[in-house]
Amino acid sequence: MRTLHADQERPEDYEWRWSLFAPKHWPIWIWFGFLWVVTRFPIQFVRLLGESVGVLFYNVARGRRRIAERNLELCFPDLSKVERDRICRDSFKGMGCTLFECGLVWWSRPERLYSLTQVENVEVFRKGIDSDKPLLLVSMHNTCLEMSYAAVVKQTPFNVIYRIQDNPVFEFLSGRGRLRFPVRLIGRKNIRAFLTSLHNNEVALMVPDQDLGKRGAVFVPFFGIPTAWVTSAADVAKRTGAIVQFFSVRRDWSQKKPYIVTLSEPLDNFPSDSREQDMALISSLTQQAIELDPSQYLWAHRRFKSRPNGEPSLYLKK
Repeated sequence: MRTLHADQERPEDYEWRWSLFAPKHWPIWIWFGFLWVVTRFPIQFVRLLGESVGVLFYNVARGRRRIAERNLELCFPDLSKVERDRICRDSFKGMGCTLFECGLVWWSRPERLYSLTQVENVEVFRKGIDSDKPLLLVSMHNTCLEMSYAAVVKQTPFNVIYRIQDNPVFEFLSGRGRLRFPVRLIGRKNIRAFLTSLHNNEVALMVPDQDLGKRGAVFVPFFGIPTAWVTSAADVAKRTGAIVQFFSVRRDWSQKKPYIVTLSEPLDNFPSDSREQDMALISSLTQQAIELDPSQYLWAHRRFKSRPNGEPSLYLKK
């Protein structure tokens, strides 16, 4: 049985203090109050509202839409513009759903979350969980990533490295919601604590598929484009001896449990002697998962912002 050995990082962030209710924070309290009400409704209503908000965002946030359109143009040049536009619009619908799915994770009864999520190949997941080595899960930024945590935590407690929110009310409410489950939240700058969790033979999750700059990154193909990947997944696995499994999550509204997590077999020869080879494998697995349904990926991020020396930007300024 896997357990979590260390205390929660920054527990003071999740304790009530009256400064959280200062007038400058009232707008976010109003938003979270609305979000709490929405999560009381059936999932199909949550979906409808989320997709409607996503369409609004698609029409209003033109800068983000241009980024998504450019990413899709780079990754799927053989598709027609009409098809790429449909994928882009559906991706924004997914981002709208994300707003309200977060509320489900933070406030819904665990039983409700378990009734909405599933691990498609749970026996593969159990291979990693039941091993006598630490387990590192590597995932990707699909728009329903938050919902995957319920499916994972039903199988095992785990640590997750994440970006601590600047807004203290957001961090307070989201953290308290997540910590209802056997999860430990580790700020992404606290890599030592993340490594320690794996040295303690625990399960840990990281999501390395965003462009964080050239520092600590290698360029490997992603949809045929040299793309910066931070090497943290390979580095952490090498330092801790962890088994590595890649997992992704997608929505399938035709299913009774519409949020479906899929895991790879434990990766062979990972880490290898080559960071480029290791991150090329993670890049390939991410691409394969995206190609199952490109509309579920978070395309509004400048994934190709960093370029190899001498290469021009792939994003035109407008």
